[in-house]
Amino acid sequence: MLHQLSCGEVVTQFQRLYKILAPDVDSVAIARDLWLEWEKTGNTPPNINEIAKDYAQHENGFFYELVRLAEKMHQGNLPIQYCQFTLDRYNAYAITTKDCYIVLIDDVFFQLLYFICNILVFDAAGGIEDPAEKEQAKKFIAEIMQVNYFSRKRIDFSEEGIQHVLLKRDYELAEFANYFFHACKAFIIAHEIGHHVLGHARGTTKRVFALHTKEVTVEVDERAIADEYEADHYGYKLFGVLSNTNDDTVYYAWCKFKFNFAPAFLFDLFNAFDRLQEKRANKVIEYTGHPHPVSRQQALQEQFSIEMNDPLYLSLKESLAFYLGA
Repeated sequence: MLHQLSCGEVVTQFQRLYKILAPDVDSVAIARDLWLEWEKTGNTPPNINEIAKDYAQHENGFFYELVRLAEKMHQGNLPIQYCQFTLDRYNAYAITTKDCYIVLIDDVFFQLLYFICNILVFDAAGGIEDPAEKEQAKKFIAEIMQVNYFSRKRIDFSEEGIQHVLLKRDYELAEFANYFFHACKAFIIAHEIGHHVLGHARGTTKRVFALHTKEVTVEVDERAIADEYEADHYGYKLFGVLSNTNDDTVYYAWCKFKFNFAPAFLFDLFNAFDRLQEKRANKVIEYTGHPHPVSRQQALQEQFSIEMNDPLYLSLKESLAFYLGA
C-alpha cells in the first residue's frame, strides 16, 4: 500500500509509470544565472541546494507559500511535498506516505488551464474585438482541447500564434490574466491540501476534477463525495487566506485583484469540459467519486459570500460559452 512507502519511494514508483517534467526555460535560466554569478566572483562554489531551492520555488509556483499559509491557519507543521508529473489523465493526487504527504499534479492540465484562462480573460476584457481574430482564438482553443485534453499530449507553443499575439499586445492585461490563472491554480492545490488536513488521504489516492470515462458502472462512493465537498470548503477558506494576505513574500500578495469568484468559475469550466467529453464519447458521465461540478459550485455559494454578479465573472461566462459551447 502507498501509505507504507516513503515519499521518495512513491515518487520513484510514479517515475516508472509517468513522466516527470523537464525543467522549463525560465528554470534553466535561474540555474545558469547562479552559476555565472559564481564564475564572476570566483569566491564560493555554487550551492547546489540553493540552486535546487530556487528551481523548486519557480517550478512549484506558490505551492509552498500555500502550505506556509495553511500552517499559520492551523498553527502547526504540515509535512507536505509537491511534484509535477505528466500523467495519463487530468488529475491531482493527494497521497499519504509514511514520512509525509505528497501532492502530485498533472502539469499538462495546468498548461491547458493557463492558455484557456488567457484567451477568456482577454476576450472578456475586450482584448479580442475583431471577429476574425475571435474565430482564430476559438480554433486555437479547439486545437489545444484536442491535443492537450483529449489526446493527452503537451502542445508545442514555440510557433507564433494567437496566444503570442495577445500576450504581446497588452502587458497589463496579460499580467491580469496570469493572476487569474494563478487564482484558479491556487484553489485546486488548496483543495488537495485540504484532503490531507482533513484526514481524507489514508493510503489511497483522491482524484480531483477528474473525468470518469470508464466503460463499467461503479457504485457511487458517498464518503468520497462528502470528502470532495469538505475539501472544496477547506480549499476556499485557504484560497481566501491567500487572497487577503499582506505578506509581500507571497507572490499572489502583489495582486490587487483577488478574484473572489475564481473557484466558482473553475466549476463552470470543468462542467464545460465534461459536457464536451460527453459529446465526444456519446456517453453520459457518471459522477461516482466526485460531485457534479455544478453541485460543487452551488455548495460553495451556500457557504461563502462569492461575488457571482461580478461583471468580469459574467463576461467570462459569456466568453466560455462562445469558445467552449458552455
